Amino acid sequence: MTMRCWFVLLACTPVFAQAPAFEVASIKPSDYRGGPLRITAGVDPDGIRFSNVTLAACIRRAYGVAPYQVIGPEWINTERYMIVAKAGGPAPESAILEMLKALLAERFKLVLHREPREMPVYGLVVAKGGAKLKESAEEGATEIGGGDGDGVKFERAAMGSLAGFLTRNLGRPVFDDTGLKGRYDFTLNGDGESIFTTVTEQLGLRLEGRKGQVEVLVVDRAERASGN
Repeated sequence: MTMRCWFVLLACTPVFAQAPAFEVASIKPSDYRGGPLRITAGVDPDGIRFSNVTLAACIRRAYGVAPYQVIGPEWINTERYMIVAKAGGPAPESAILEMLKALLAERFKLVLHREPREMPVYGLVVAKGGAKLKESAEEGATEIGGGDGDGVKFERAAMGSLAGFLTRNLGRPVFDDTGLKGRYDFTLNGDGESIFTTVTEQLGLRLEGRKGQVEVLVVDRAERASGN
């Protein structure tokens, strides 16, 4: 058997048998019947409290991926559940999320694998005329928060941080292709303009639409969880 075949087998096979598990867990289909929908996905020191969540949302929370990175049957995006689970005691969030992975495998019979897929992305590049960025004169961690008015203030931010911010706001992967290696202080002021215009006019950068390879989680198997 080739190395490639071994990779596929390992990627598609559940590996949760030795993972830590919640001591008690309740999963029930939501009785949502229309109107305002309150969705929560709380992670506590000793468990989780999820309300009106889809299986796709649970996968995203457990594996730390974006919506566009979960590929599976349509029902995992529409059918909702109430999930409450408790560990034996306090544990780090990373351990709680491992327990969530094990719970999804046990109760939803979830099997998935990772693979690269081509999809629409944006490349963040330097616009014609050059970047309009000021390198930060201070050391320290990156900070991103509210700026003046409706703006967002970036302090000591690398272009990767800006690309991550744009990814979250555009719902599509943004790759840093600027070639800029410094850390910068700047503010993005919206004033009703599109993010595409703002990035170009204020930062001297440009979002370029293209196709790119993105790692996704593909659901190989999933079953609806019955109430308990």
